[in-house]
Amino acid sequence: MSQYPTISPSNNPSNQPTPLSYCPPAYDPNKTNYIAGEQVELMNHIHTCAGGRSIEEAQIYEPYCNIFHQSMLDQSNLQVELQLWNEAWTFTSACYKTDKPTTSPITDYPTISPTNNPTETGLWYPDLYVEEQRCVRGDDYPLWMSLSSNVNDYLFESREDCCSKHVCEETSKPTRKPSKSPTMKPSNMPSKKPSRMPSRHPSKHPSKSPSVIPTYLPTMSPSLDPTTDPSNSPSKPPTIKPTPEVCLFVFHMF
Repeated sequence: MSQYPTISPSNNPSNQPTPLSYCPPAYDPNKTNYIAGEQVELMNHIHTCAGGRSIEEAQIYEPYCNIFHQSMLDQSNLQVELQLWNEAWTFTSACYKTDKPTTSPITDYPTISPTNNPTETGLWYPDLYVEEQRCVRGDDYPLWMSLSSNVNDYLFESREDCCSKHVCEETSKPTRKPSKSPTMKPSNMPSKKPSRMPSRHPSKHPSKSPSVIPTYLPTMSPSLDPTTDPSNSPSKPPTIKPTPEVCLFVFHMF
């Protein structure tokens, strides 16, 4: 079993269920000698102190595994302290607390085949450390949110409950990755502001009104409609050939 859950579910469900580990001792907020690699249980979840960190990183994160409340952090450098404190305990996996696992399925009639799409798991919680205000779903929430004193304020069964407690920006659920190709058709409504870059091809239909600034080059073909007012004098027809130069000779008579 991998140490960290995947960001998105797999395309195909596994043939066999993932085995659960037995839960380690519960997290003790009064304990101050947790070491890197030590595991605790909270809400049937295993959290590892400085889990997945290098030896050098573990030495940095280990002291923060023994801080129960953020009021105990260094207030002069609170932003960095909060990040270290929230990342000190790493979610590892779910676990079970029963003395022995059941030897047979709990349901009398299990499904014949697995579901086509895996169900989303995890609780909803506020993502407090990003610019936009939002609630997300998963198991990778900070350990302190699952403490009995905080669980009712930070962990929820639905997005609606989470957003009713914490402000959520009214945006549709974003995709995890950008689309591979642009859409085949333009949007129904034009954008409120013009694009910064001009289009590669001219528009099919002319604009309803002339441009404010005249163009520097003449058009390649005549306009479809003549001008409203005639010119004061007719234009001279162009000559087919250029006019030859004429030289004048002056003779003086003596």
